[in-house]
Amino acid sequence: MVRQLRAAFDRDKIKSFTNHAVQRLIKNSKEEIIGVEVNDTINHKTLRVRARRSVVVGSGGFTHNVSLCNNFLRGPIFGGCAAPGSTGDFVNIGQAAGAALGNMNQAWWAQQIVEMALKSRSTPTGIWTTPGNSVIQVNRYGQRIVNEKNGVQRTHTGPFRMGSGACRVQESGAVHGLRSAVC
Repeated sequence: MVRQLRAAFDRDKIKSFTNHAVQRLIKNSKEEIIGVEVNDTINHKTLRVRARRSVVVGSGGFTHNVSLCNNFLRGPIFGGCAAPGSTGDFVNIGQAAGAALGNMNQAWWAQQIVEMALKSRSTPTGIWTTPGNSVIQVNRYGQRIVNEKNGVQRTHTGPFRMGSGACRVQESGAVHGLRSAVC
């Protein structure tokens, strides 16, 4: 996706700004978005950037904003595979500009190994896989609830479908020495 966006920017001679955090959208008297106010995160200066035809913002999600996660997601969640900068800044910026929110309670759900997620809210590597062969998912009564080697959506949404109290049980050796968490 980024490669395609970069190619379009190069082809159409569109300027892109990395290392800039959007502070707000700028509107004209007709309430049209005509630019952005950004903070240059390297030089610590505020800039106003006028758009020729549109503004494209690559903002990420809000996995690393505990308040937004608690407000919108079924949970609790302990983190995820999003980049550490995914703090949901654009949720408030978009709302301030009049945007409606939608589908905020959904995510690319996948489970994490709790011990690893508790060390860091960002668990970006080893996603969508179950480490080793010594992991099962059980409900609060100890009954197995899913085939752990099924497809991602069936396996990782199993606990939500089966009700609260579902968890993973694993041998300590199943994750011993792993450098990555499953998110």
